[in-house]
Amino acid sequence: MNLVIKQFGTEILTEKLNPAIQPIDYRYAALHRVGLEDSAMHRKEIRESAIQKLSQLRYKETGSFYVIGKEGEIILSNSFNDPTGREFTMFFSQLKNNQDSSLTFTVGGRDLFSIFRYYQPWDSYIGIAIDQHELFAYKDLFIKIMLLLLAALLLGTFLFSSFMQRIIISPLIHLSQFANQVSRGNYDTVS
Repeated sequence: MNLVIKQFGTEILTEKLNPAIQPIDYRYAALHRVGLEDSAMHRKEIRESAIQKLSQLRYKETGSFYVIGKEGEIILSNSFNDPTGREFTMFFSQLKNNQDSSLTFTVGGRDLFSIFRYYQPWDSYIGIAIDQHELFAYKDLFIKIMLLLLAALLLGTFLFSSFMQRIIISPLIHLSQFANQVSRGNYDTVS
């Protein structure tokens, strides 16, 4: 994948991931302010409600959030069901070893692009994954539009030059031929 396109995709998905995690951080901060940061019951309630909200969030048609535990347990995922499956083990290996918080992987024949971050309070990875074709559909549309504009510009240039030849150049050629005939003394062509 082109580096510029990867950066663009990372920026788009980061703008979706960070606001989804921010309310969770606020709830943990509120718990800390009131002195209940050690309350397992409150932490569990925050985690369960947050996972429920994350499961409902979507980005476009195929974009969804996932939560994968540090040891490879699938807490939330629309892409994976089996933590022992080949596709998941390859994904989890990339997830653990990736330093730039973005990765590409294949699930069920679909190429997905994902950004993630390690979320310390849950000891898990939280991320968002989307089909690459859907994420970069605007780029593809832009390229198609630019190609159509280029073709229209070339066609317009050809038509304009043909028009100029008919309107200006052809009469000048006839005038030049007529002037040559007159300079040779052939006045019969004069009407």
